[in-house]
Amino acid sequence: MTSPSSSGTSPTVSKGTKTKREAKLTNFFASKTVKKLKADDQSVQKNTQNSNEVLEHKIPANSESAASKVLESEKEQAILESFDKDSLVYRTMGHDWLIHLSKEVKKPYFNEIIKFVNNELSNSKRIYPPIDEIFSWSVFTKFENVKIVILGQDPYFNPGQAHGLAFSVKKGVPPPPSLKNIYAAIKNSYPGAFSSSTGSNKNNAALLKSGFLKGWADQGVLMLNSTLTVEEKKPNSHKDVGWETFTDAVISLLNTKSTNLVFLLWGSFAQKKADKIIDPKKHLVLKSVHPSPLSAHRGFLQCNHFKLANDYLAKHNKATIDWEGL
Repeated sequence: MTSPSSSGTSPTVSKGTKTKREAKLTNFFASKTVKKLKADDQSVQKNTQNSNEVLEHKIPANSESAASKVLESEKEQAILESFDKDSLVYRTMGHDWLIHLSKEVKKPYFNEIIKFVNNELSNSKRIYPPIDEIFSWSVFTKFENVKIVILGQDPYFNPGQAHGLAFSVKKGVPPPPSLKNIYAAIKNSYPGAFSSSTGSNKNNAALLKSGFLKGWADQGVLMLNSTLTVEEKKPNSHKDVGWETFTDAVISLLNTKSTNLVFLLWGSFAQKKADKIIDPKKHLVLKSVHPSPLSAHRGFLQCNHFKLANDYLAKHNKATIDWEGL
C-alpha cells in the first residue's frame, strides 16, 4: 500500500487560499502602499498649512476692518461734498454732526427755517445768537465725545449773551440768574467747589463771575436749546419756526447712536420734549425744575444732578466731568 506522502502528487490548495510566501509578499507591498499614502497625505496637509500661512501673511486679519474704514471715510467725504461749500450748515456746523444729520438738513422744513432767519435779518431784525454761532454746540462738542446732554428752551434774548450753547454766555459776560443757580447746585453737590483752595484752577472763585461754558462743552457736555434762535427782547419768538423738529432729530440721533449718556432735563418743557424720544433703559435721565429764579428754590438747588451724572459716567468707565473746568 502506498502512503499519501509518497504518491508524488502535490497537496491540493483551494482557490483563494494564499501560501505563506504569497501572504508575506502581499503584506509587504500593502505596507509600502499605506506608508506612501500616509506620507502623501502628510505632504498635502503640510502644503495646505503653508499655503494658509502665506495667505494669512499676505492678507492681515484686520484687512477687512481697514477696508471698511476706508469705505466709510469715502462715504463720509461724499456726503460732505454733496453740500454747497458756502451754505450755512457746511460753514458753521461741525462736520461730524453734519454727516449724521445730512438727510435732516436737506428736508424742506429745514430750508424754510434758514430762509426765515435770513429774511428776519434782511428786515433788520436782531436775531440771537449771531447766525454763524447758531450751531456752535456742534463745533464745541464733537458727536463721539458727548457724555451729558443739558436741554434748554431757547437762547438768551438780550444783546451780547447767546453764542449757541444753552445756559452759556459769551466770554467775559457775567452769568445770568439761571446759570448762577446752576453754579449754586454744583456747590451743593461738591462742597468747596469754586473756592480758591480746591480744583485744578487756582482762581476758581473768579469762575463764578464768568458764564462762558466752553470748558464743559470740550469735556463732552452738549448744551442744546430746543429752539436755536430768538428775536431780541422777545423770548420764545421763534418757537414755531421749526427748530424743535430739528432738535428732536438731534436728540433721537444721540438716543439711537450712543449709549450710557446722561440727559439733564430741567423744567416741564425739556421733560415733555425729551420723554417721547429718550430710551431710559439705554441712558440715565435726571429731572428737576428749571434753574430759573422763579422755580430753582423748589428743588433744583438740591437736585444733586452733577454728582449723580458723574457717578453714572464712572460706573460705565467714562471720564467724569470737572464742573469747575469752565
